[in-house]
This record gives sequence, structure tokens and C-alpha cells, in this order.
Amino acid sequence: MLSIKNYQSNLKYYYGFYTGSVDGKVGSKTTSAVKSYQKFKGLTQDGIYGSKTDSALISDIKNLQTLLNKNRAKLTVDGIIGNATVSAIKSFQKKKGLSQDGIAGSNTIKALKNTSSSSSSSSKVNWDKVKYFKKSEFKCQCGGKYCNGYPAEMSSKLIDILEELREYFGKPITITSGLRCKKHNAEVSGSSSTSKHMEGKAADIYISGIDKAKIKSKAYSLGAAYSYYGTANMGNAVHINV
Repeated sequence: MLSIKNYQSNLKYYYGFYTGSVDGKVGSKTTSAVKSYQKFKGLTQDGIYGSKTDSALISDIKNLQTLLNKNRAKLTVDGIIGNATVSAIKSFQKKKGLSQDGIAGSNTIKALKNTSSSSSSSSKVNWDKVKYFKKSEFKCQCGGKYCNGYPAEMSSKLIDILEELREYFGKPITITSGLRCKKHNAEVSGSSSTSKHMEGKAADIYISGIDKAKIKSKAYSLGAAYSYYGTANMGNAVHINV
């Protein structure tokens, strides 16, 4: 569990939820900031910094630090915004012509994700280093009728997001649809003729016992370009693409 000062600092420099002094005292501004963050994450808005809020905030800051490291920062990914992380945020903001306030708000987060996406969305996956998934899980489901199962390379950014989702929710992820060749994609009900599945940049996933809205929200926070669920052809799955 983070100390009061640590979570005050996190909430101050992550979307600016907290506007008070990082003094280690829980006052009205701290409670209000916790409630705002809980609303942002879809948690119970009681203003109490408990284990669920702590886990979500640490995860978000680790993701932020990871994005900064992908943009040439050299941070320890510890889930705590200290002077080094604030300095890295300001350096990135300066580079992108953004307000250099050290707060990772919506514009800064968007720029970080876009920069990361442009450099890694289609890079080749090193499957030997993938912890939770096998290449075969993403094989085209045409069964060899139209292709050899791998009409494209899977995006390393997408696999990174799926790995982080697996870590965050702590439950196995079932890939209900991964790669699709053009002919198989045309046979899938409701599929787009320009589906990212054909490029290795999309996957439909199912996580037992986890609310689909939470999966979608977390996918976006990790840098997904688009995510949805609830359409007639999706069943219990959530679509994620980069």
C-alpha cells in the first residue's frame, strides 16, 4: 500500500486529480482527489484509499512510467511518481510542445501513446519473451482452407497490451479471434472489410468473471486505439485493436 505522500504525489501528477500540497495529511482535497480517481476508474467512490484504489493507481503509474521509458526516459517502473518521473514528464512535454507542468494529463498521455504506437504497433513479436500467450492462439480460424494460419505478423504493441491485461486482472485470457486472412474475415458475421484482424493488430478476448467495461477501459489506458463489446457477433468477448 502506498504511503499518503506517495499517493498524493501520484494523484497530483497523474491527470491532476490532487491540487493540494504533498504533505502526508488526509484532508478534504485528498479525499476529493481519491473520489475523482475512483470515478475515473469505475471504482466505488467512497474517498477511502483502500486496496483496490491502491492497486489501480500503482498499475496506472507503472503504465505511465513504461510509456515514458519507451520515449527514452530511464525510470524505475515502481508505480510512484517522484522527482525523476516528474522530470521525465516535463522533458517529454517540452519535446512535444506541450505545457511543461509535469502533470501527465490527457494531452500528454495521448502524445505518449501515439509516439509509442507509431514506433511499435507493427514491429515483430519475439514469442520467446511472451509470458502468457503462444503464437498458435492467434492463428487464423479458417482451418487451412484459405491460408497457412498466419497471413500477417502479430503486432508487438497488441501483444504487450494483452500481456499487461493478463497481469492486471490476474486471470487467463482466451483469444476468441486473432489473425484472419481476407477470405475468412469476409465470412465472419459483422466483420469490417478493413478489419485490423487481417493486419495482426486486433484480437477479440474473453476474461472469465471480469466486467467487459473494465477490460475496455483498461485496454484504452494501456494504449489501445479502439475497443468495443456488446455487438451481436461479439458474444462475451471484447475487441481490442492498435
